[in-house]
Amino acid sequence: MSASLPPERFQLRDLCLSLLGTGSFLCDMAADLWVAGSYFSEGRYYWGGLVLALFGLSSVSVQLFSWGWYRADERQEAAEAPAVREDEESELCLSDFTSYRLLSSPRCRTFLHVCQLGFLLRCIHALEVGFQAYRKGAQYPAYNSYAYYLTHDISMLRLFETFIENVPQLTLVLYIVLYNNGAATYQYFSICVSFFSISWAVQDYHQSLRFFLKNKHRLSCVAVILYFVWNFFLICPRILCIAVFTVLFQYYICVHFLILWCALQIWVWLQQTDFMKLPGLEPFYRGTVALILYFSWFNVAEGRTVFRSLIYHVFITTDSLLLLVTWWYYRDPLTTDCYALPLCVSTVLSFTAGLLLRCMYYKWFHPKKFQEPSYDEVDSDKKTMAFDFRSLIRQQQPPVNPRMCQLSQNVFSASCTVHKLSSPARTIATNGY
Repeated sequence: MSASLPPERFQLRDLCLSLLGTGSFLCDMAADLWVAGSYFSEGRYYWGGLVLALFGLSSVSVQLFSWGWYRADERQEAAEAPAVREDEESELCLSDFTSYRLLSSPRCRTFLHVCQLGFLLRCIHALEVGFQAYRKGAQYPAYNSYAYYLTHDISMLRLFETFIENVPQLTLVLYIVLYNNGAATYQYFSICVSFFSISWAVQDYHQSLRFFLKNKHRLSCVAVILYFVWNFFLICPRILCIAVFTVLFQYYICVHFLILWCALQIWVWLQQTDFMKLPGLEPFYRGTVALILYFSWFNVAEGRTVFRSLIYHVFITTDSLLLLVTWWYYRDPLTTDCYALPLCVSTVLSFTAGLLLRCMYYKWFHPKKFQEPSYDEVDSDKKTMAFDFRSLIRQQQPPVNPRMCQLSQNVFSASCTVHKLSSPARTIATNGY
């Protein structure tokens, strides 16, 4: 294996993406308030209340995850023996960052999260560190590691927020548009913002996962585009099928969601996830994953995922088509004939294209295709040429984000012989790492 590589340089592109991500979060929040206010002004209190309920549920969930990760990092740091910081690691003083002074105080941090400001302060802190990493990263590599550490947590939180708020909200708006056979300006704006947020969260999450691959295992631009397209082609028709079914069966869709959510939660529980290191928050994480799975595939366990993925996609595709067929059978032809057939055809084609592109991605572009025998690994098996996931992981300087590292291992260790990563990260302490 090659020698350990220094932390990647935090580039201007990364800083701009962090700034754009924070801006999209604020724009998404403004759009929610605009849409909810418009519904209330029109006397549609039920719809306005649903928008605010989704917004509130998403905000509380993200703040809870954010606070839990801070607490877990603190406990891990307290449990570890103090390490001697050498060379460039000693050059990073977190107390220089204004936002960190607020985050380093447990009481202040808890108060900010209770006030629903914890995630926003995370974003501001990441921008502060990212700017310094861009300026000083070449001279002090510690800034690069810490900047990426922060952006990885934000990437996961944005993904959770997207599937708790944006995806259900997009489903709600599409239902309202189809129910009224028309859309207002603010609804078009909400649809565009939701699509952008979903696209951004999926692509940003994938980019963060790929951060832990060695350069020779990085995905090409074609693979990145293919990953985004197949996700888009599978998520959109799923949302559309739920929306059209809701037009006719507003109450049955609630029963449908509860039954599937409970079943998916049991499925996640059977996979024995161990993501949240803070006691008591793992069931909350499993419930969130079950919500994501209601709309899209999300890998939560390492090892071979082919059969799990196959079972999931067969089940979700069948369920979506049943919702679509039920709507087609009970719909009103007078009001739906103008778009019913194109909608059904495009939905089926989108599902088919998404599944085919997903197969193409995992057959030709997924990193497992770049396997190579690790003969110089002490614990490698030369007879079977077992593929160790550690050969895909870049030997980075600390800190490595343990949460994103674990999810990356789940995704990129599929169909490979996996060895657990030992102590993937040392978390951030008050005066350094």
